Amino acid sequence: MWIIEGLGSIKAQEWGKRVKETLALPDEAVRFLLYHGENDAEHIEEFKSMLAMVLPDEAASRRIVRTAEVTARLYALQIEEILA
Repeated sequence: MWIIEGLGSIKAQEWGKRVKETLALPDEAVRFLLYHGENDAEHIEEFKSMLAMVLPDEAASRRIVRTAEVTARLYALQIEEILA
């Protein structure tokens, strides 16, 4: 969730606008990207709050961070393939 919401908050609106302009599409065609670009920053804050409530100990925190690192690498590989 950290990766998806983080990427959405950073890039989705930019990508949505670029796709819309490049392909001369209506807002409806890029609504998903534009929505995430506008709302994912708030979702990240909600996620941080939730994590603060449920993290039982340092070991669990390390496992969550490692899972996020692996997930981030998998997303990066997908993007590399798209751009290749």
